[in-house]
Amino acid sequence: MMLPTKSQLRIPQLASLLSIIALLCACGGQANNRQDQSTHPPAPAPTSNAIVSFDKPRDAYNILADSGGFKVVDKSTSQSTGVSLAVNAIQFKDVRINVRAATQSQQLSMNNLNQLTELYIAFFNRVPDADGLVYWIDQRAKGQSLESIANNFYSAAVLYSAQTDYSASMSNADFVRIIYKNVLGRTGPTAPTDTEVNYWASQLDQGSITRGGLAISMLTSAHTFEGDASYGWVPQLLNNKITVGNYFALQQGLNYLSNEDSISKGMAIAAAVTPTDTSAALALIGVSDTNFTLFNAAPNKVSIIKLATLPNPTGIKFGFWETFSKQDVALSTMGKRPTSRVGFDNWASIETSKGVYDFRAFGASGSMENYRRVHNYGESIYAAINVSFSAQITPSKQTIPQFYNGRITDPETRLAAKNFVYAYVQHMLKALGNLTLTIDYEIMSNYRLSAAGSESRANEWADWYVEAAAVARKAAADIGMGDKLKLQPIVNSNPLDPTNPISKGRDYNNWLVRVVAASDSLALDTYHSDPSLPNTDPQRTFDIIRFWIDNFSAGKDVIVTENGFNTVTEVIPSITRADRDWKTTGTDTDQATYYKLLFDKLAEANKSDGIFHNQLKSFNLWSIIDNPAKAANDEDRYFGLVRLDGTEKPAAAVVRDALRRYENDAFTRPWNYVGLGNDVTQNFSDTTTIPASLSYSAGDQFELLRYSENMLPNAKQYLFNVSLNTTASLILCVNGTQWLYQEGKSTYGVDVSKYMKANAANTIDVYVTNSFFPSNVIVKAIQLKKI
Repeated sequence: MMLPTKSQLRIPQLASLLSIIALLCACGGQANNRQDQSTHPPAPAPTSNAIVSFDKPRDAYNILADSGGFKVVDKSTSQSTGVSLAVNAIQFKDVRINVRAATQSQQLSMNNLNQLTELYIAFFNRVPDADGLVYWIDQRAKGQSLESIANNFYSAAVLYSAQTDYSASMSNADFVRIIYKNVLGRTGPTAPTDTEVNYWASQLDQGSITRGGLAISMLTSAHTFEGDASYGWVPQLLNNKITVGNYFALQQGLNYLSNEDSISKGMAIAAAVTPTDTSAALALIGVSDTNFTLFNAAPNKVSIIKLATLPNPTGIKFGFWETFSKQDVALSTMGKRPTSRVGFDNWASIETSKGVYDFRAFGASGSMENYRRVHNYGESIYAAINVSFSAQITPSKQTIPQFYNGRITDPETRLAAKNFVYAYVQHMLKALGNLTLTIDYEIMSNYRLSAAGSESRANEWADWYVEAAAVARKAAADIGMGDKLKLQPIVNSNPLDPTNPISKGRDYNNWLVRVVAASDSLALDTYHSDPSLPNTDPQRTFDIIRFWIDNFSAGKDVIVTENGFNTVTEVIPSITRADRDWKTTGTDTDQATYYKLLFDKLAEANKSDGIFHNQLKSFNLWSIIDNPAKAANDEDRYFGLVRLDGTEKPAAAVVRDALRRYENDAFTRPWNYVGLGNDVTQNFSDTTTIPASLSYSAGDQFELLRYSENMLPNAKQYLFNVSLNTTASLILCVNGTQWLYQEGKSTYGVDVSKYMKANAANTIDVYVTNSFFPSNVIVKAIQLKKI
């Protein structure tokens, strides 16, 4: 698993005795007289007025920090004490804060800071103390190489062998095994093989690298496994340890008051970190004052980090039907979404005469523009093309052109349908780059497969679908885009109704088994409720999803393309769910309650050992806004979370809070960040402009720039300027909550004044998208202009 990366850091140097002594003081004290040695680096002892002391533990206080200093507030008495920035430290009964930690850290890039924190993990498997980390920040800023520092850490680790397991007499192979344990978390069942150990140990045996250098190489190699199916958890664990370590030492500036606590408690905090969770480790730190950060007292510094994401294999992508073109409403109310249910195309509207496809008119009608908008807003497409629907089966549902026989079983019609599917797929892929496509939407109702005696029709349609799916895949492959097309049937109806043939399960309905086998995933629409339960109870939704998963998913991903709650009762009280075939219906308040109960249970249901077996990969709500195409007395108008006048129904806040909760959870969030990002601040300095590319491949796979200033100066106006190498769409997220969108330009000046907070930390996430995925756009310049 742990093969070297192409670029390896190999700068062997011998550590001098002086460096080792400096290290020992900075990393937890000298080997001798450990009981008395403090944890700060060699420096003149602080004078009494350089430390302000308080007689209670740190968590008994809240601290407010700004450019003028600190205000320490006793939680029990509300007594406030001002502390000047001139002091060296603030000491409590249990810890000491190095008030300069954040300021000193600004000497290095984020990448270099993280490398130092990684050394504490590699050699001590603990979080750094602030004093020690600040010392090594200074040494690195003065030019000491990372390998020289790593060798100093190794020398100290040997002297603390009881805690670290390193020893002067250990073999190279044993050294490598400890690095695997500390850095990669690989022990027990995941312990490295002899082949893996020997690969690294042989480099030490040959003298081609020092032990400090080898640790750096293994750390570098670990990060190359981001997103790996087998070992992706390794860099996630390392990144989470770095995040907790930097929080402890730089944001909070903490030091324990004895060497023993620095080592034992620092190790306990690191040990509590997992690849998917940092909450237990943060709880061990014991500081509930999480709003405090030393960076609020540090000089203002611009930081630009390039981040990348990959799909989270356990996550759920939440999207909406955005009422054709209301992506702006979804973005402003719910934030950037990973998916969108869009499009109800049909064969008859595109093939105007035999063999003639009017895709120009298709585009002019707005259909293609709806798809392009979805990509411009950074969302992946769930599309549908209706081909085989026949008035002979379902009156008013004809999608076969009138100049063909109206049944897909007719040989001429079938051949024409396959030719159309071939042309349609290629047209869509050439215009959009990638998409997930349904051939024949909501087949249970549109082909009347829920009716008793529909078994022969079901097999008729399945035969057609399997052929059409093969044609669609060939169309994609023939233009070199075979991996850009995904297929999924959309089933609907109430499969728990005993009169519905599908209720008889998998063995009775081999037609659907064949359809799913020809597809990449199984999608479903569900609106039914249980008449015996309150209209707000989502139990029937869970039961229906479970039925489809257990009976027909064949272990493949399952997508809920539509689920919603109709609030027509709020407007027309006489209409209830009893009038709508017991589909989810009620008042505005009922809708909010339904969604709260749904989201409260959904995460548990989709755990690996839950009723959905973690197969539910996307859930799309119908819809973001009420449907303006429907009349006021049309019951299908009122599914939205937002009314047509722009006001939010109560459910909007419920869903928004739920999405934030799900998307901040390591298991349910739709994407994972690849590492901790790369610091590209210098790319956009006043003296240097090195363009940064941003790619956007899917709603859960993209790159972004995170622009931040930790202490924003006062200004009358803040204008965020972005220059690109080509026309593209720009999405901004200001301070984590305010989403902005502009399109159609290569140079943007976005007024963000009303969203910025002067004399505080501010962050702007920058996404660049296009209608064709994947897109790759160069950011030439980026600046927050203060006017």
